[in-house]
Amino acid sequence: MVASSDAITLSPEPSGFVLQAMEPEARLPIGNPFVKPPLTDVSDTPNGINLPQYGIIGLRRRLGIERVAVAEAPPLDRREATFRLARVMLALDMGPEAGAALDRLAQSQPYIVRSAQWQLLHAVSDIVSFHPNKALKHLQKMPKSEDQANFWRGVADAEIYNNQNSGNILRKYINVLSALPVALRGQVTPIVAEALIRSGKIHALEQLFQLFPNEKYLRLEKAELQEKLGNNKNALISYHDIIKSRNNRDAAIAFSRMIMLEYKLNKIDAKSAASLLLNHIYDWRGEHHELSLRLHLAQLQAAYGAWTEAMAGLNRALILFPNETDSINGLRQKFFNTLENDDNLKKMSPLAAAALIEDNMDLIPGSSLGMPVLKILSSKLLDLGLNHPSEKIFNTIIKTVKNDRKKFELSIDLAKFQIRQNNLDSAQIILNRINNLPLSFDQKRIIDKLNNEMETMKKNKHVDEKIFIEEKHKNSELKKIIIDADRKKDWKTEEHALSALARLQIPKSGMLSNSEAQIAVNLAFTASKMHDISKINEIKNDYINRIPAGPQSALFMVITDPPISKKGNLQDAIRKIKNLESVVGDNKK
Repeated sequence: MVASSDAITLSPEPSGFVLQAMEPEARLPIGNPFVKPPLTDVSDTPNGINLPQYGIIGLRRRLGIERVAVAEAPPLDRREATFRLARVMLALDMGPEAGAALDRLAQSQPYIVRSAQWQLLHAVSDIVSFHPNKALKHLQKMPKSEDQANFWRGVADAEIYNNQNSGNILRKYINVLSALPVALRGQVTPIVAEALIRSGKIHALEQLFQLFPNEKYLRLEKAELQEKLGNNKNALISYHDIIKSRNNRDAAIAFSRMIMLEYKLNKIDAKSAASLLLNHIYDWRGEHHELSLRLHLAQLQAAYGAWTEAMAGLNRALILFPNETDSINGLRQKFFNTLENDDNLKKMSPLAAAALIEDNMDLIPGSSLGMPVLKILSSKLLDLGLNHPSEKIFNTIIKTVKNDRKKFELSIDLAKFQIRQNNLDSAQIILNRINNLPLSFDQKRIIDKLNNEMETMKKNKHVDEKIFIEEKHKNSELKKIIIDADRKKDWKTEEHALSALARLQIPKSGMLSNSEAQIAVNLAFTASKMHDISKINEIKNDYINRIPAGPQSALFMVITDPPISKKGNLQDAIRKIKNLESVVGDNKK
């Protein structure tokens, strides 16, 4: 409401003081008319911000008047007019507009930025515009002894979730809120209340609620306080009521907090809670709310074993919130450790485990998980019939280690792993590289032992194919050689033995029996392990039309077909996918 008496002025005359209307035609009406309440200038001090307290009608009318006043003022004398305009705009919660007006003033009068009034008004406009870091830069130039500057410094800290600092400041200045214009108070008060909740300043929060007992914009914070004090039943009722409100932000936040509270109270399980949160993740895209929601969602998914979804959600959060990498990566690392330590990775399907490890390889460097996870990844990729690029990945891990002893241990582990995989050339490269490190006598002995082991393996690595041709092995002997070579991952020997078995058991023409077809499939699979394209094509030409239709034929085609490429024919891609589905479906049966 605008008091009718504000439509008159008191001015000095030679005969004394004269009381008169501000406009010739103005009267002194009763009620809330469109009047021009006076807006006095303030002293150039921080505490002189003095935002007008008129009602919305009076403020809107005053906004037009002050805009005209700024336009009519001389270019080099718009200081006070601009300050008045900015104060009216802030009273109407028009932060960006107030900041723009102050910036225009600084363009024509650069020295104005030295003014404490300009700095404080601009800081408030930045806070209202949700640019707290800019506001703090303005507030740093002001004395910390000023109450107004300290209060707004606390609000800016609250906006950037500097919880402890904002809570310590704001608890001292609760009463400042009552001096703010209604529209501005409606925006600032919830920010203050949230900061007090997050910092645990319960007494100050209760003071704030006593100061504004009936304000609807504080319903969410009151519900949060009920939950914090353990009054869960009333908190759930309050959250449920807020969900029905027209305030989209409060409704979205209340919904997520209601779901998490119901889960905490065992009213719903983790899977149901995650499903509900996932369906409402985009209800409100406030940065801190969405990040908190995504972190809670990942924790719920992990709770019921949906590790792939949980880790994928956290990786998505890294893209959306690049400034929050520490908190997100902290949870990713915790999940990754749990996955490995609790054998969850080993229990996953080969494809799921391999994809999860590859997508989160950045969590391995420098940790004790390096070699165990690498072994799991290799095992899963081999289950899929794929080679594991262990050297490239683990070399990246080793490069991040600063300690020479740790670098040596990881390198030796990798070399041993490569030796077990029969990757002797890669193992030799690793051992040669760590020879450049300052080594103890015991460390040199370890390297010499591995070098000797590799020399022995190189001499006995392959059984020459001529042996299988010149020596007349029996079927049982060949099968024993095949089993032993497969165990040692000696694919060359296995291929030679399978070729010899095929010559003994598979006729030169006609359709193959199931046992004969299985030899052809095994031979193709071994050749694919070696990436021997010419051998694969040779096997394909020999047997593709001789294996009867069915699962064995489909598996043979999957193994011998080249991979789907971007330039491939669509029908050919569909055919390959159907063959793969046929194999998977048969294995499930």
